[in-house]
Amino acid sequence: MDAKRIGLSGENAAVKYLIHNGYTIIARNVRLPAGELDIVALDREVLCFIEVKCQMNINSYGRRLFTPRGEFRPDRRIDYRKRKRLCTLGAQYLDKHTKNRGKPLRFDIIGVYLDMRRKRAKIDHSKNVAL
Repeated sequence: MDAKRIGLSGENAAVKYLIHNGYTIIARNVRLPAGELDIVALDREVLCFIEVKCQMNINSYGRRLFTPRGEFRPDRRIDYRKRKRLCTLGAQYLDKHTKNRGKPLRFDIIGVYLDMRRKRAKIDHSKNVAL
């Protein structure tokens, strides 16, 4: 499975998780001058900009590709430049979509761990991450 399909599978799993937990999905893969927002959603009245990081835990031969879940934190996969870009993307989104300007907002990171053999996904949702 190529990286694009893995990412799409991860984003689909994240969207299902968010909907199941009462979020309203506003947009996916929002292209802006500074880059792309993976998911824009509402958690009640809070506007959430959500970055999705996807990782497969096994390859097609069944070998582990990453350390156990307790040693992997998706927020650590986002470096200073990416955090700064997320802030810029949030501002650009609000400039373009003025109806959401007055809402409280936050940045979340969702880590999706795909187990292709069992066709399951585990979700790690970090809310209101510091940028």
